[in-house]
Amino acid sequence: MRVVLTGGGGFLGSHVARVLLRQGAFTDSSGRTREISELVVADLNAVSQPWAQDERVRQVVGDITSHQILESVITPECGTVFHFAAMLKADAS
Repeated sequence: MRVVLTGGGGFLGSHVARVLLRQGAFTDSSGRTREISELVVADLNAVSQPWAQDERVRQVVGDITSHQILESVITPECGTVFHFAAMLKADAS
């Protein structure tokens, strides 16, 4: 299953990505174990963590508030989204 993780360069996103890749699967809301075939990591900057070199990882660099970037990561093949992206400044909203 393709899994999308936004904010993969941050503290929480990076930790969750590392755990997902190490386990290779997770249990979904219906109780089924789902194997992770691809982890799409979206962030404003390229992630340089060691886990990002895994062959299952595809990085998408850009702002997910951009319609074009969002459409490139959220596709019909996407089975699950972990959304950890956030605005960097409180006054940005």
